Amino acid sequence: MQMYGNRFVFLFLITIIFPFESFSQTQYPKDFFRSPLDIPLLIAGSFGELRSNHFHSGLDIKTQGQTGLPVFAAGEGYVSRIKVEWFGYGKAIYVTHPNGYTTVYGHLSKFSPEIEAWVKKNQYQKESYDIELFPDASIFQLTKGQLIAYSGNTGGSGGPHLHFEIRETKSEKPINPSLFGFDIKDSKPPVIERVFVYPADENARVNGSAKMSQLTLQTQRQGYVKTNPVKVSGSIYVGFSAYDRLDLTANRNGIYKVESYVNGLKNFGYDLETFSFFESRYLNSLIDYAYYKRTGQRIQRVYKAPYNFLSIYKDKKQNGVIEIKDTTKYQIRLIVTDAYHNETIVEIPLIGVENPIIDSVEKVQATNLVRASQPFDFKSGKVSVHFDKWSFYEDFNFDFQMKDSITAQIGSASIPVHKAFDLTFDVSGFSKEAIDKMYIAEFDKGRYFQVNTKRIGNTLAASVKYLGTYTFKKDTTPPKIYPINIKKGQWLTNFRYLKLHVSDQESELSGFKATIDGKWILTEYEYKENTLTFDFEDNILEETPQAKHILKVIATDHVGNSTIFETEFFRKK
Repeated sequence: MQMYGNRFVFLFLITIIFPFESFSQTQYPKDFFRSPLDIPLLIAGSFGELRSNHFHSGLDIKTQGQTGLPVFAAGEGYVSRIKVEWFGYGKAIYVTHPNGYTTVYGHLSKFSPEIEAWVKKNQYQKESYDIELFPDASIFQLTKGQLIAYSGNTGGSGGPHLHFEIRETKSEKPINPSLFGFDIKDSKPPVIERVFVYPADENARVNGSAKMSQLTLQTQRQGYVKTNPVKVSGSIYVGFSAYDRLDLTANRNGIYKVESYVNGLKNFGYDLETFSFFESRYLNSLIDYAYYKRTGQRIQRVYKAPYNFLSIYKDKKQNGVIEIKDTTKYQIRLIVTDAYHNETIVEIPLIGVENPIIDSVEKVQATNLVRASQPFDFKSGKVSVHFDKWSFYEDFNFDFQMKDSITAQIGSASIPVHKAFDLTFDVSGFSKEAIDKMYIAEFDKGRYFQVNTKRIGNTLAASVKYLGTYTFKKDTTPPKIYPINIKKGQWLTNFRYLKLHVSDQESELSGFKATIDGKWILTEYEYKENTLTFDFEDNILEETPQAKHILKVIATDHVGNSTIFETEFFRKK
């Protein structure tokens, strides 16, 4: 009787735990937040989506292809932070709520009238477009659904949309907004595009090869995919690419969760419930970075590299590596899930064999062994580099070559860098005047890209985030400025905006200063269009009785070249 009683208790516990097990280990409020927009929520980008060097930290909500839609506070609280910058989130508002969360609204075109006036007042006081403000909690108290801004396309946005985040206030960690009960329609399982099997070390073989092998996919039905059988030996792991498509949109969004099973036993997994901003660059270790550099496509590895410290991993048995024994059959099952519980299962049959070696990986002789857990310095000629420890995810052979007297091949661009490293060029053979106009540049895909450079005596120094080809260049060409909607002597009484084109060909723009009649004016730079815009509704001319005004704009690049544009115009009060 006792035996049956214990069995009953066990089955009872299984019954009450698993059917009601939350998709997330944390219970998030499902009815506290409302939508930040008064239109249907259609998602262009999901939380945790794989982006360049980072995970996407929120939802990109479509705004019907336009800017200027009203944006509302998702819940009661207060404005705790406002940031305005050329790049990044552009114009952004942070709202702190009493339930321990903060919502973020990015790429805005402008703020609500009260907030806009307060921000502009501070910008004029500081004479700076870029600004970060932390209002006292009493200044902008908000009710749920109160207007706070208008949607836009500012900052590093590729088109009109609202970037929306939910963060834990205390830790500032972003949390997947899809877990908070928003009305987002998704009835479709993720789509598996590619599946790979990788040798985990130099002794492993996949179908007789020491290289990764792409498998043939056979879709059995929606949500279920099988691959061709794979002959393997030694230690291997798998990788895949996938996307999720929500209802009513054609966008390819990211997945939420991955689980891996070997012969029915779970051995690895990860999910994108939350992460810390400081760890986001570890994404480059989650993916097959070398494949990404070759093809532009991100393969997610069901494997954890030795020095990948991402917190998203679960059940890290042997870090995802599967040990294959000869003559043994294995069934790998991947379960790929989106944030709305739709899942796709991938079955991968493996056959353990003593594979004949069809090919092998050529061993490349390299200059030095870099151990990821140790700092590393190297110098050749007039170029030197310094890596801090934990700059990489794995140990590797570091190859350094001088292509010519001023150009260095620093390692392989296929190896990801986690921490920026120090790069210096000794330019003692040049005059001070020449050095003042020099900058370090990365050469990639036939183009030179300026790297923010410090000139310290006879050296050029930069903090660099990628391995690859570097050199230094000289820039003596000043920025270009020309008017878009203004001519010398023109009457602008009925104009709302004054617009100029500003651009730089080489070392890129570093700053502007614009004045009217000697007074600083607030101008907004849109780098995607190379436009500089002044809004006459700032009322900067109200205190001047005359109709004639002098506009002066100074644009400066990163090596100090500058251009002055000056013209006169007329405007009545």
